Amino acid sequence: MPFPPSQEGLGSAGAAAPTASGQVPRVAAEPQGPAWNPPLPVWLFLLLHVLTFGFYTFFWIARVAGDIRRHLDPEARAWRYVLGYFVVPVQPFVVVKLARHFAALNARQERWAGPPIWVMVSLAMVNIPLYLFLVLGLDYADQALRDFAVLAAVMAVVGLPWLLLQRQLNAFKAGLRDVAWTAPPHRLTVPQYFVLSFGLLFWGLCSFGLLVERYDFVTKPAGIALDPASEVRGDSGLYALSLPGPGWRRVPKGSIVEQADLELVGPDPGTQLVVYVNPAEDQSLDDFVDYRRRALRGEADSLAVEEVRRLLDGASVPVSFARYRSHSALFGEVETYWAATLRSEKTMIEVLGWADPSGPGPAALEGLVKSLRLLEAETAGSDSARLDPGARR
Repeated sequence: MPFPPSQEGLGSAGAAAPTASGQVPRVAAEPQGPAWNPPLPVWLFLLLHVLTFGFYTFFWIARVAGDIRRHLDPEARAWRYVLGYFVVPVQPFVVVKLARHFAALNARQERWAGPPIWVMVSLAMVNIPLYLFLVLGLDYADQALRDFAVLAAVMAVVGLPWLLLQRQLNAFKAGLRDVAWTAPPHRLTVPQYFVLSFGLLFWGLCSFGLLVERYDFVTKPAGIALDPASEVRGDSGLYALSLPGPGWRRVPKGSIVEQADLELVGPDPGTQLVVYVNPAEDQSLDDFVDYRRRALRGEADSLAVEEVRRLLDGASVPVSFARYRSHSALFGEVETYWAATLRSEKTMIEVLGWADPSGPGPAALEGLVKSLRLLEAETAGSDSARLDPGARR
């Protein structure tokens, strides 16, 4: 025999003794070796890895560690390998450890199953930035993942080192004889079906959440249609906006956000605008602009910002015009925001609009936001306060 019998953890091929007639009786072969987890086709491993969003690999590592503990290294502990898989920078070390174990198993059968360890380690090292790209998006606005097909392809690339390890293990198990498999080969077990169901549920939840983020399914209030050639004023009576075209509607306060002075819905789905009016108190224009920027950054994978400051037309009041473009790791550019923020002597006014970047909404919002002007009462109050410093006291 080219390798030790079952005492060493391998299957054996026993022979039945001949009878007096010289014929060997036909006896059903009984597995004599210790139990092994059955081999798994590489294509099936890849399918399970992708469909479970990588969760199946946790389960696979635990099963493999059980084989190693029973047949090669009694000190091996599954939790160490699984924990190493969870910590992405540690994955190359887990690959090295498993590759050495599988090489030792194949050496018992005097065979070598490639590729070399350094190839699998290199693939595991490449996976580190891929994982970061999947989780964080790396702020690559123009290179973000845009659909689930690309996401599945990236998941397949991430699984390459583990697929090569599965191939090595399959090569060893193919040489076993009369082995006692822990489950029928080439069939999914109940735990595997459970992991697959969990992974598919996770995919479904992620898909639903991303679609809700991408598309606004909330029913919009009908509102009141506005004349496209008119101005619209908020309840405070401090400002006015000139409508850039038809299709705009004024909706009741509280329909979009809380505590807004004015709320408008545009002609395209997802195009909305709100105006906030707050007491200026001790906050500066920089304070309000920074607050809005932090709030938008907290809702997007990445945020591109463009800002211009100048004096408001018709009034000596500084105003900030900013465009924010938010990006999702899967859908690229998700929304475009236009904001106008000014601080007069009495109040802080912020006009904030957002729209789907793929439609005409951003251009309409730009014209609407930049049409902001202060009404006479506010402008007069600001000018008189500037000319008479004593009025501030």
